[in-house]
Amino acid sequence: MKICVVAPVNDDAILERDLLRSPPIVDGLPLSIMRGYKSAASAYNAALKQVSADLAVFVHQDVYLPSGWVELVQQRIAEVDLIDPNWAVLGLFGATASGNHVGRLWCGAAERELGSKLSAPQPVVSIDEVLIILRLGSGLRFDEGLPGFHLYGTDIAQIALAQQRGVYVIDAPVVHNTKKPGSLRGAYFKAFRYMAGKWRKRLPIPTVVVSLTRWGAKMYIRELKVFKNQMLQPRKVDITKKTDPADIARQFGYEWPSNEGGFGSNLRKI
Repeated sequence: MKICVVAPVNDDAILERDLLRSPPIVDGLPLSIMRGYKSAASAYNAALKQVSADLAVFVHQDVYLPSGWVELVQQRIAEVDLIDPNWAVLGLFGATASGNHVGRLWCGAAERELGSKLSAPQPVVSIDEVLIILRLGSGLRFDEGLPGFHLYGTDIAQIALAQQRGVYVIDAPVVHNTKKPGSLRGAYFKAFRYMAGKWRKRLPIPTVVVSLTRWGAKMYIRELKVFKNQMLQPRKVDITKKTDPADIARQFGYEWPSNEGGFGSNLRKI
């Protein structure tokens, strides 16, 4: 399968620290950098008009793809094909219809690994925007009416499901070298309101942040907690002090195949 990577970029220092250091990118995996777009949807749809591939990997600039990641994804896709040849969207971390979070990745904001290893692909109703794999043959496109850079993982999953196409989380972890999350005010609120209106007949829809509901009560509760934490423990972020993503990938067994012969077999906490 021919794979290309697409990343919206607004900080070259972060891009060079993480994504550009990824072994698959260093080894020549095609990368389209999208700059100056007002929303993720517009950036990704513009890229889809330019790329020629079977799969498009939409990824954040602060993600490190471990060595062997492409080969591992191809293996995971073969596993998905066996259970659902009609799949359209894959993610690495997501929410099931019952609200459970599935998948795994290293999260710099939490300073730990989120989730746990999957024994098989898991059907989900929402995926984390950190990394989205889209099957170009599905014909799916992002909704450019969705403002900003939030909730498009939930949206593209719901678009696929509405068209009877499969959406799954696979076990192919990456290092998300991100900072601690801030306020949901502003852009996230706008995206939330748009999504609540667009998918009102399907609500509630679980996500990895807060469930998408008509009134968003849990979102406001989360916002209050974040505000209190910021007032009590103000924190400045210095990207130069982040842990080396390559070290994290090695220590957590994210490189494939691992030195001990099995993916994830050398997993340990740091």
